[in-house]
Amino acid sequence: MNSYLPQTASVSEDFQKRACSYEAQSRWITSDSINIIPYHYLSRRPTMGETLDAGGGTGYLSSFLLKKIPASSLTIVDASENMLAIAKSRIPGANLINTSIESFCLENDLKFDTILARQIFHYVNDIEVVLNLLREKLSSNGLFYVGQFVVCDNDSDKWHKNLIQKISKNRKRSFTFDGFQKAFESNGFRIIECCTEDYEENIKDFYTRRTNEELEYNNFYKSVKNSLNENITEKMHIKVMDNNIFFTVQFCHLLLERR
Repeated sequence: MNSYLPQTASVSEDFQKRACSYEAQSRWITSDSINIIPYHYLSRRPTMGETLDAGGGTGYLSSFLLKKIPASSLTIVDASENMLAIAKSRIPGANLINTSIESFCLENDLKFDTILARQIFHYVNDIEVVLNLLREKLSSNGLFYVGQFVVCDNDSDKWHKNLIQKISKNRKRSFTFDGFQKAFESNGFRIIECCTEDYEENIKDFYTRRTNEELEYNNFYKSVKNSLNENITEKMHIKVMDNNIFFTVQFCHLLLERR
């Protein structure tokens, strides 16, 4: 077995269970303010050409873009069969591949004019491996759109990582804004455009996405509340109210090309 290939069962099982409620629980997926940015980035060209949506899940972003920008073809790769079933109903003509991104990249010689990758990099085993594999899939003049939640600095990153890993051990990392950009610049990409927007989350919503069924909300709430300090409260714009904790992260949009 190739050492690049990940053990995807736990991530797949996670999203198999969450598929039907995924878009309702993760409100950012259907947010117009978030989805309009990749449209603005990619509409600089008349077509997206051969398009890959890596970890494309239910196909919401692909569907949103295809209503505005044509594509020669669309391939959606995702580890969850149930997520892809929703994508199939949404985009009947899409080529749906039920496997990991790593496996897909290693098993064919296809090239793509546009690659989409949104909210996947906290799940992959080795981000450098995945970035290099996706870089090889991008055509010489292709465009790579990436969307990912980030935080402002290392202290916020530690707090945020601790929070998301309480919800699911499948979430392997959090990112700072600077660190996320550097990951791409260090692995053969050039940033064409970049922007962020604030997005308010709360731990009650996070709790609905848990994979740890033994996690009890009151204990979770107390643990998160006890982890707060003045620095985190200021930087994450923390608000504690109604047995809930609200905090602000940033959604980072990158448009990249091969360097």
